[in-house]
Amino acid sequence: MIWGGIYRSGDTLVDLTDGAAYNPASDTWRSLSPAPSDLAGPADAVWTGQEMIVRTDRVPDGPAVMAAYQPAADTWRVIEGGPGAVREGYTLLWTGTDLIIWGGNSGDMLAGPTLGAAYDPTTDRWRAIRESPIAPRTGHQTVWTGEEMIIWGGRGSCAGKDSTCVEDLTDGAAYNPATDTWRTLPTSGDLQSSAVAVWDGDQILFWSQDECTRRCLVGEAYDPQTDFWLQLPDPPAPATSDLYRALWIGDRALLWNQDGTALTYQPNTATWQTLPPYPSADRRFFLTLGWTGQAVIVWGGWNGHAFTPPSNDGAALDPTP
Repeated sequence: MIWGGIYRSGDTLVDLTDGAAYNPASDTWRSLSPAPSDLAGPADAVWTGQEMIVRTDRVPDGPAVMAAYQPAADTWRVIEGGPGAVREGYTLLWTGTDLIIWGGNSGDMLAGPTLGAAYDPTTDRWRAIRESPIAPRTGHQTVWTGEEMIIWGGRGSCAGKDSTCVEDLTDGAAYNPATDTWRTLPTSGDLQSSAVAVWDGDQILFWSQDECTRRCLVGEAYDPQTDFWLQLPDPPAPATSDLYRALWIGDRALLWNQDGTALTYQPNTATWQTLPPYPSADRRFFLTLGWTGQAVIVWGGWNGHAFTPPSNDGAALDPTP
């Protein structure tokens, strides 16, 4: 399912308020029913198994808007009572029972405590979660292991300086929602703050690009059971552009670059595979990646050229060697 976003019309950015669902088995689309009127523009979303929960933070003076879409009934419901302040750089995480929103920048939030909240869609109720032991941050990675929410990296306010000073952060913490408790993570080796991450069922696989060359991938695996980091093998060749996102695709991790090139890493055999490039000549920023269980679907995005509208197409790739 695809919903929201922005569209460029001349020199004007237009918030979008519609969406559609794609069925890869039949290669067909259907439109989603209209969303609540205040839900518009760029959005973050999670899938609960029954609903797509969407949050938008488009209006600078607030409040944020949340709603849930039920595809079986093609209906929306408004979610109220959650963290209302507009945020940037936060994360939404689905634990299997609750949605957790954590971190981000809301005014002077980076200079204050790091607060989060959990939402239970079965009861339609929110609860606050315990304050974390790490510094407030934005642009961090968040991964669910089945027991804990792991947070790592991002950017935060410089220690001892005013909130206009921002620095890279290379630490993290784990939150257990069952006990409402936190623990800090040990220091990693060479990971940069802007890493991508996936959960492979046993470990969290992290990759970042070398700060100097932006072409050398650095990988490390974190095992939450042993609380230990392990260095991952280097890929077969330097990256050809900036690393964009990582996606778990059944038995391996897919690493997607901004220029449409991609690699997969198999943790059981510690081996890499180079995938065919995306069949578009343009680089694409802000595209959507999804895994159906059989294919990787790439859709939308923008080529970065001024006054050029976003793309309205996509492609599917079977990553089977």
